[in-house]
Amino acid sequence: MARFLVIYTGGTIGMKMGEQGLAPDRDTVIHALDGFKSQMDFDLHLCDPLIDSSAITLQHWFDLIELIRECHQQYMGVLVIHGTDTLAYTASILTFFLQDIAKKIVLTGAQYPLGHPNSDGLINLQRAIDVLIKTDIQDVLIVFGDKLLKGTDATKVDTVSYGAFDAVFESPLGIFSEEGLLLTDQNRLIQKPDDILAQPKKLNVQLKIATYILTPGINSTLIAHSLLNEPTHAAILLSFGNGNIPQSPVLIQAITQYTQTGRVLMNKSQVFKGVMNDVYAQSSALYQAGAKMAGNVTLEALMAKLLFELS
Repeated sequence: MARFLVIYTGGTIGMKMGEQGLAPDRDTVIHALDGFKSQMDFDLHLCDPLIDSSAITLQHWFDLIELIRECHQQYMGVLVIHGTDTLAYTASILTFFLQDIAKKIVLTGAQYPLGHPNSDGLINLQRAIDVLIKTDIQDVLIVFGDKLLKGTDATKVDTVSYGAFDAVFESPLGIFSEEGLLLTDQNRLIQKPDDILAQPKKLNVQLKIATYILTPGINSTLIAHSLLNEPTHAAILLSFGNGNIPQSPVLIQAITQYTQTGRVLMNKSQVFKGVMNDVYAQSSALYQAGAKMAGNVTLEALMAKLLFELS
């Protein structure tokens, strides 16, 4: 039987109610995984300490990347059990920083703890394990609810229903039903980003990337002040519509000064569907100031790509 590595980082799936609310618990996940030992031969790594995924840091990602890189040759694939809040970010990070490793890396979690009567934890674990042992997919994937998603396609879209994640710009790679997994778009499984070299890189945990959400009003002035005064390595501006910004000379001047120092400012639309372009004067001025167009990419994947390139 092929051997796999299972990593539990923390998250709702293994949480128990304590005095201050739900908190990660080791024994809950250990007990649940015991039920899968007849299906899969695996070693279990418990992150210490277990964390709520909303508290994840660049150092946590660095440690996870290095753990998988150091021992991946011993295993046929890796299952990462993760909290849902930042699961899509972690999937994108692993996609970029482990793209030179031809392994199946599957992430999953749950909307409700394993001890909850309506928990989705066991079905998500079962489906993730099925992907690991029954498919020949060498990629970073998310298994959640009834969807199989490419790591860089996914974003969290729901905090309550079992379908917590969806592919915003692409269709899911597969759909789970009572008959099993139906792969719907196998061609994208083997594609890698054209502009990324498949060479090992260590995540620079000192990097600082700022993310700004434009809103109508004084917000653009506040963003301009932050760009000029905060020591960041790159910035992401979540703009309106096709990539438009308010008519703000102060913001344009700040972006010009920011990019002239050699730092990158990516312009990404807040809108999930459609295309970005510079047909409007407001977006054209932004690009003349040195901003770069992010295109159809999730915020999670854009953040991961910037971290990879700047590292």
